[in-house]
Amino acid sequence: MNEIRVIRRAHKKHAKFAAHAGLAVVLTGVVAAGCSGAGEPSGSMGGPPESTNALVASTSEAVTAQTSTPTNGALAILVSGTITGNNGNPLPGVTVMLGGQVGPQGEPTSLPTTTTTNTLGYYSFAVNAPGNGAGGGTVTVSIQPTQQGTIFSLAEAVDGNNVGATNANLANISTNTTVNFNANVPGTAVTVAVDPGVRTGAPGAGAFPALTTTNPTCVPGQSGNDCPLPNASACISGLSAANLAFCLNALVRFQEVDSVSGTDTDGPNGGAGLGPTFNGNSCAQCHAQPSVLGSSPGLASPQRPVGNPQVALASLDGATNSLSTIPFITLAGPTREVRFASDSGVHNIFSIAGRNDAPGCTAAIEPQPAAAAGATPTNLTAGGTISFRIPTPTFGLGLVENVTDNALRANLDATPTLGGTTGPTAASLGITGSLQTSGNDGTVTRFGWKAQNKSLLIFSGEAYNVEMGVSNENFQNERTV
Repeated sequence: MNEIRVIRRAHKKHAKFAAHAGLAVVLTGVVAAGCSGAGEPSGSMGGPPESTNALVASTSEAVTAQTSTPTNGALAILVSGTITGNNGNPLPGVTVMLGGQVGPQGEPTSLPTTTTTNTLGYYSFAVNAPGNGAGGGTVTVSIQPTQQGTIFSLAEAVDGNNVGATNANLANISTNTTVNFNANVPGTAVTVAVDPGVRTGAPGAGAFPALTTTNPTCVPGQSGNDCPLPNASACISGLSAANLAFCLNALVRFQEVDSVSGTDTDGPNGGAGLGPTFNGNSCAQCHAQPSVLGSSPGLASPQRPVGNPQVALASLDGATNSLSTIPFITLAGPTREVRFASDSGVHNIFSIAGRNDAPGCTAAIEPQPAAAAGATPTNLTAGGTISFRIPTPTFGLGLVENVTDNALRANLDATPTLGGTTGPTAASLGITGSLQTSGNDGTVTRFGWKAQNKSLLIFSGEAYNVEMGVSNENFQNERTV
């Protein structure tokens, strides 16, 4: 590979929850501003906890009922909810008390403890209920909100407590439980971001017209060829002349269409090295919505309503790939890659078998990797043994790479503010996690579905090799899976 490719996939950070010696079940309450949780009234089973000690903390921490004996399969139970004013807005700053009753031998617990609702009217307590030897346990607690001059009433019936009750007594609960209250005073309006959906109108998200040339030396802005000059918005403003030229040429390379030997010219700026297995023959083939550098194309796109190009690619240049063995690839569906649960790896959907630029390569020598999963039209995931990924947009990933490690660490659990209003931290909502780091130098990695790559240079080389089968300076070995 003699050029640096534009990064093809975005990263994903993962949140992890943990419980002491047992199962962690996480649940949040209903937020008045329009967010909703999945809480259900709890049932009753087993006996109360064997607890004599507790760790008491705020909303962002766990209230853990500890025992002097082994917990025997403890269960982390989250009791949470929201408090809403009589105008439908959340009520912040309300003191909520978690009270406890006696344990199975009559011993007292160290509850009560209190917390305060945040700007979204949300509160939560996590209680570690000792297990019963089979991995589960129960706990008996009460929830009581208090605020001077305010009357509270249960918003929904829960665990035998009727709507309108001023508190909730939860007896022998064994699952996460949501307890929401209404108040007789107005709450505080909170501005919540709303996803506007797919952008309408003509493409203009920083890309330029799709290439129509087959000139193998297409260079933007040069006379004597039919390579279009990108729009002014294609690259970030303020670049030096050298960096701007680099950016514009990278966008052209992103649209290069590769064949096996380079003798078949299947599209602009044709290159060689495709296969032996692959998912696409161009970065821009899959990253096309709403324009070049974007996500999967689709017939429902308001900008570029085109079918899945992988369908035609299956038999391009004489290839013998069968679509019937990969029924998850359809004209009306998205472009996809396939991961096998057996090894969590990408198994490409096509091989170069039968292509006229790969003489001697047959399906017996190089079969379709994903066909081995055994997917059917009525069982696309082959019983859950495979999963799918679609291309993510690559717009602005150069800016992501330029965010410092220190900034990422500082933002990991930063408290957001909006118009002077302080929002909840991630931890206060039960969301925790950690940054992925490089095993080589300890720096933060940020690109890829598992945030496994630290730089666009490394990741673009990986994508070139994995998605198109093209070996390069970063990944010098051919893939056969």
